[in-house]
This record gives sequence, structure tokens and C-alpha cells, in this order.
Amino acid sequence: MKKSIIIYITAVFLIFSITVAAQNSRSKDKVIVKSEQFITPLLKKWISDFKVINPDIQIELASNNTRAEDIDVFLTGSGNLINVEEKNKSRAISSVGRYAILPVANIRNPYLQEIKKKKINSKQLKDLFFEESVLAVSNKSKKEEISNVTVYSGNNSKSGAETFAAHFGFPGEDIKGKKIVGDDIFLIQAIQKDNTGLSFNKISYLFDGDTRKLKNDLAILPLDVKRDLSDALANANIDELLQLLEREKSDLIPVADIKFSYENDNAEIINFIKWILSDGQEFNHQFGFLNLEPAELALEIKKLDDIYLTSSN
Repeated sequence: MKKSIIIYITAVFLIFSITVAAQNSRSKDKVIVKSEQFITPLLKKWISDFKVINPDIQIELASNNTRAEDIDVFLTGSGNLINVEEKNKSRAISSVGRYAILPVANIRNPYLQEIKKKKINSKQLKDLFFEESVLAVSNKSKKEEISNVTVYSGNNSKSGAETFAAHFGFPGEDIKGKKIVGDDIFLIQAIQKDNTGLSFNKISYLFDGDTRKLKNDLAILPLDVKRDLSDALANANIDELLQLLEREKSDLIPVADIKFSYENDNAEIINFIKWILSDGQEFNHQFGFLNLEPAELALEIKKLDDIYLTSSN
């Protein structure tokens, strides 16, 4: 009888050990990524193509039900990963692309015609979004018309509002107008419905990824920039815009990095990010993102190599 009990306990222990080992094996090869919504379409493309050549590495997008402790990687463009490396030595940050933010209005906005004649410089852009309009002060006869312009912006840490405001030297809360709850995609819907609407958003949200055209009822505000960039804005040519913004900077167009935050001892994560930097960059334009500058790209790859060597020792 005792012998049977011992055999039974041994069998149960072996089954339990095998199950645990299998679970550990699966978790070791699985990478769960949580992404901000505007980057998710690009991330899905990266994942699908990476899996073709690395079928043994499981990469999954986190869902709303995924526990925080199960997430291995965060992908963000909001800038809220600053100093993560200093605060947590076990985590690293890698830039894998960039995005640009443009000011837009409802195409039927009567104020748009006035703007087109003059082009918007830095001071006027600040006045439109952060202060009382210069035109409202200097041309009282048009004060009523200008007061009808309705500025819309996001109101959370993941919104492009923080990036846009910081570029012009303001905190996000200084942006005037109506605050839209949720993802910045709702800003598009707000100004599409409002003829007085004025806002700003990421290029990836402003354009249709399939047609490469500006979304319905939108118009990019004419900015006082170099002629080639001004023409690309006027023509609403996304591919030309992305190429130009990679070659030249403009004080009127905020550009920021999209970044991964991850545990620096996970080889699967490092391999995935390194592939993005070497092969995945070719998909950035397709989804409305800029590639990294060559010098920054080289630095990011070197950093990954250094992390890999350090974690291997």
C-alpha cells in the first residue's frame, strides 16, 4: 500500500515538474508588447515579418486584460520613458523610428482662407494654440470670426499634446480650447464634424495608409517653411513629406522618437529590436513614420550589441 502511495506521489510530482518546465519554456520564448495605439499598426507589421524568419520566438500584443507584470516591452511615443534607464538599471530604452506632428483644420473653416494668404510663422502658431490670436488683436474687425475657431487637443499623457506643446516651449495644459478624452484619433473626428475645428496630430493619423491621401474634410495649415516642404504640405503628399522631414528640420513641425522600453537581459527582445533597426525600418514610411537618422540608427544598433554582450557575460 505504501509502495503504491509513493509511486502515485512520484508520478504526480513528475507531471507537475514537466508542466512547470513547459510553462517556463513557453514564457522564456514569449515576448508581450504593450503599444500606444497610434504605433500599433506599424508594430503589427514588424511582428508579422519578424515571425517569418524567427518562427520559434512568440511575440504577442498585450490586450486590455494583460496583467502589467506579464508585459515585457513597452512601445511609446509620448516621451514618458525619460530617465527610465537611470531609475531602473535592469531596463533599457531603444529608439526605433520617429513621428511628426502637423497642425490641421476642417477644410471648410473660414479662417483657413485667411491663413492661406499669409502662411503661419512660429509666433502665429503659438498664438493660435496657446495664446489669444495675433489677428484678433491686430484686426479687431475680424475678432468675431477668429473667436469662432475651436481648438481641439488631447488631455492625457499618451496624447501628442505634450510633445506638441513642449516643442514650442509650453506645458501641455497651456493649450487652449476643448480637450478630447481618449486616443488622438478622436481629434480627427472632432474637427471633421466641426467647421470651426482646428487641431494638430501625428502624420500617421492624418493620412489614409492605403490611399496615401489626407483624410476627408481635413486641410493642413500652411506653414512658413522652405518652399519644397511648403509645396508638399499644400499638396498633402505624405510620402514626399516623410522624405523631406528626414532630410531637413523645421522649427514649425515637431518630430519625436518612438521608443521601446524593455528588460536588458532578454535576448529575444534584443533580437526583435535589432531586426527592426536593420530590416524593419523599411516599413516606417508605409505607416506614416520617419526612419531614424543614420547616425542615431548606428548608435542604437551599437547600444543593443553592448547590451547583448553585457547580458551574456
